[in-house]
Amino acid sequence: MKEKIITNNLQHHTKYGFKNPWMNDEDHLKIKDRIRWRWQNYIVDPQPRPRIYSIPKVDDSDIIIPERFNSTALTWIGHSTYLIQMDNANILTDPVWSSLVGPGNKIGPRRKSRPGVPWQKLPGIDVVLISHSHYDHLDEPTVRKLQQDFDPLFIVPLGVKSILAEWDITKVEERDWWHSIDLAGVRFICTPAQHTSRRGILDVDESLWSGWLIDGQDETVYFSGDTGYFPEFQNIARRGSKQIDVAILPIGAYKPRWYMRYMHMDPHDALAAYRDLNARFFAGMHWGTFDVADEYIDEPPKELNRAAKRLDIQNDAIWSFALGETKIIPE
Repeated sequence: MKEKIITNNLQHHTKYGFKNPWMNDEDHLKIKDRIRWRWQNYIVDPQPRPRIYSIPKVDDSDIIIPERFNSTALTWIGHSTYLIQMDNANILTDPVWSSLVGPGNKIGPRRKSRPGVPWQKLPGIDVVLISHSHYDHLDEPTVRKLQQDFDPLFIVPLGVKSILAEWDITKVEERDWWHSIDLAGVRFICTPAQHTSRRGILDVDESLWSGWLIDGQDETVYFSGDTGYFPEFQNIARRGSKQIDVAILPIGAYKPRWYMRYMHMDPHDALAAYRDLNARFFAGMHWGTFDVADEYIDEPPKELNRAAKRLDIQNDAIWSFALGETKIIPE
């Protein structure tokens, strides 16, 4: 297990935690902004939410995931959870199987679609990548069950290791932006993101948020975590040993834009990031699972396809996943 440190010139550390170095203080969201959004949304101009929506899912009986793939394969499980099978390693990103995410898993948004892969059909998990501490990305029951059933290595950004320690998770590697870890020929590079972190009232931005560049022997996959559009995507693309094959980017939780735009990309922003990254393929995430914003839960991929058409991006470059669907990176 070897760490490589890449020169880091970004001033994201503060006395009390972390910050987004590209943003002005006035751009950071305040509690009053969230109150304004909720007041507008639920009191001033309440919008009815549709009870019927379309989120494609592979039938459970058709899901057959081999223990190992000869080629790099991606399976969408829901929200920001992907199974990435690369170089004989099974990697999970931000795993969430809970039906509700929030403090104590008692209050918070409820799951609107079942996980794309039932737990019992998972292969042996070797590595778990965590992007940040929000409940819909760092889910305690899922993390505990992963340790119990698979004993994987958790790779996390700064400050998250102490959270896992409270849950008796000790097989953890923690990294700052641009620091990396090598495991059996795969390099995991902790990359910048523009977001925030918290799990309670008093721990705002005490732990870091990040993406992860997974640089394998033959293919490279980029998992952005939650992020707004920011200036570092081209730099991220240069940090791998080769062109990024698949960029996994968030396309949901983007309305209202005045509130969400700094922390969550919309499909237009995500396509701009995809171009900055010069990736071969685009895979969307952060939609279809938890209803946490003002757009309809099944809207993001529709808007993504419209935006890609306007930008004349080839249809086969945009990977549209059904829940539980597996795609293999072509040569």
